[in-house]
Amino acid sequence: MAQRAFRDTERSCFPSTRSFHLAVVGAPVVATRATIREFATPAVTSRIEGFAEERAEDAVPNKATIKNNAQSAPPVGRADRDLESLLTTAPPPLPLISQRVAATVADSRNRWSVSQAEVVCRLPRVTRRFKSAPWLVVGAALATLLGAGAAMVSPAQAKSRCTVTVSPGHGLQRFVDSLAPGAVGCLTPGTYDARKLLLRTHGKAGAVRTLRSSDPRRRATIKGLVWVTNRASYWTLEDLNFDGRNRRNLPSPIVNGSHTTWRRDDITNYHAGVGTKSGGICFMLGDTSRWGIPHDTTIVQSRIHDCGIADNGNHGIYIQATSGTTLIANSWIYRNGDRGIQLFPDAAHVHIVRNVIDGNGSGVIFSGTGPYASHHNIVSGNIISNSQIRWNVESWYPNGTGSAVGNIVAGNCFWATNPTPLYDRDGGIAPPDGFTVASNVVERPLYFARQRNDLRLVTGSGCDGYGPRRDVEPLWRTP
Repeated sequence: MAQRAFRDTERSCFPSTRSFHLAVVGAPVVATRATIREFATPAVTSRIEGFAEERAEDAVPNKATIKNNAQSAPPVGRADRDLESLLTTAPPPLPLISQRVAATVADSRNRWSVSQAEVVCRLPRVTRRFKSAPWLVVGAALATLLGAGAAMVSPAQAKSRCTVTVSPGHGLQRFVDSLAPGAVGCLTPGTYDARKLLLRTHGKAGAVRTLRSSDPRRRATIKGLVWVTNRASYWTLEDLNFDGRNRRNLPSPIVNGSHTTWRRDDITNYHAGVGTKSGGICFMLGDTSRWGIPHDTTIVQSRIHDCGIADNGNHGIYIQATSGTTLIANSWIYRNGDRGIQLFPDAAHVHIVRNVIDGNGSGVIFSGTGPYASHHNIVSGNIISNSQIRWNVESWYPNGTGSAVGNIVAGNCFWATNPTPLYDRDGGIAPPDGFTVASNVVERPLYFARQRNDLRLVTGSGCDGYGPRRDVEPLWRTP
């Protein structure tokens, strides 16, 4: 059913004539039909030493890999070099994107309900063939993205009958392994000390396995390392709390499998990793060597917060390598040690849409190393504010890095209160290098109760209309 819905949507968004029109500021634009490109990274020398535990295929990436990647991340102070000269030679501002474009296209019938697939007419189909006039396409693309969440549902509406239930202390790994395609596995309230929970079963679009709390109002907590292996696909994890603290100080959750959806989840590790290097990462998506590149990952209506300490290696969401489309939407990403979202080194076609990204070491970074460069990523409709160590948005592409193309930061609301005034310039947006900036605003967000983790906007907020849709905010209770 899901595959048929996708094909039907594809036909409505991209007519069979292999061309389509998008109304952009009153003028139609005709484009060749784009197809989703399967992104595969060439194999490189492995930087991971696996360890055998139970079975070889269940080996977990060891700490050396995470540490090596973290050490390759942008060093503190790198963006400051020759900053004044960069600012004085910055290119002129790009044309603003008309808000009428967003209104026109967002109200069009070419919309794929988020309740079906968490995304609206997947954007890469629109943008990849437009090189001569990208800003005409960006307007329509942003309208599509800013509509993400149009069919958001509450936990009560999303509640489905549990096909099988488990209670704390009754073998969560066995329970997960036993789920049949299409099953809804429910966790009764309580804490599940998983230590290491592996998702390793392959599914299909019409029979997604679901792991969720039996009662979204009394959420189950999974404590320990959660890893979606490259053998796993078509999983939904929703209405769950994840406490990623684990004895190996590895990221959690790790996602190497494809077609996973994380919905209405609360993910943290309570600033773990003290005394380690990069031992406090929460989400880790993909790998450039042996562990697998996830295809079509979706993170929506979730909170990712208080991940790691500030050591230049701990991030809320660390996206190493991706294929298909990765969607991060209508979520709250706050108070993480370093980057809220790090795109390094080979994140591609990641859409960061309508989130609050607040109070992290820095907000979002585009970066790469060696032959890799994060590319074709879009940051739009977000509130990005109050980064404590560096910029709200920045990049790091050292000499010799692959081509960083198609990264766009447009239609966001920024607010900078960094203790170092240098990082407050232009709303905390670093001089663009490897990304393009357009049609952002700098306004004070005015959160309802930021000190109590309530990042809803109050009446009169300068960022009204940005960030998570209002209809998803009541899903959350402050901890």
